[in-house]
Amino acid sequence: MLHNAHVTTISTAADAAKALQPLVRTFPHSGEIAQGLFALGIVSLGMLAIPVLAGSTAYALAETRGKREGLDLRPRQGRYFYWIIAASMLIGLCLNLIGVNPIQALVFAAVFNGITAVPLIWFINRIAARPDTMGTARSGWLSRTVLALTLLGMAGSVLAMLLCYLKG
Repeated sequence: MLHNAHVTTISTAADAAKALQPLVRTFPHSGEIAQGLFALGIVSLGMLAIPVLAGSTAYALAETRGKREGLDLRPRQGRYFYWIIAASMLIGLCLNLIGVNPIQALVFAAVFNGITAVPLIWFINRIAARPDTMGTARSGWLSRTVLALTLLGMAGSVLAMLLCYLKG
């Protein structure tokens, strides 16, 4: 619908909010209400995403390094864990201060995650099927089939994206 209205480039949250205006013309001031709801949603998403991303990064790095982790730890008990949270939030703040476009960063992250999902799904499928690794918790034929179909769908999506990019 937005493409039909010739809205093809959205680079800021303000652009996205403006693009919503034509879609909600059923009652007076609906455009302003849509913009307000969109702004509230973006702010709420940021307030939710920042601690989740910082926390998940801290958990992943602490577990990888064999350090104690957990929000139930006091700061002295989980120094490494809490330093990662603080550093993650500081990096996010610095990205904002140096002028990184958040919409472009979200698009980049989505594309990057989509591309890296293909080999990750393949590795997960291989590991989950190995009896020497998984023992009795080895995945069954249905699980492996669903993962294989997911792998094919993701690989096809990445290939289609690359072909569209190369085409123009």
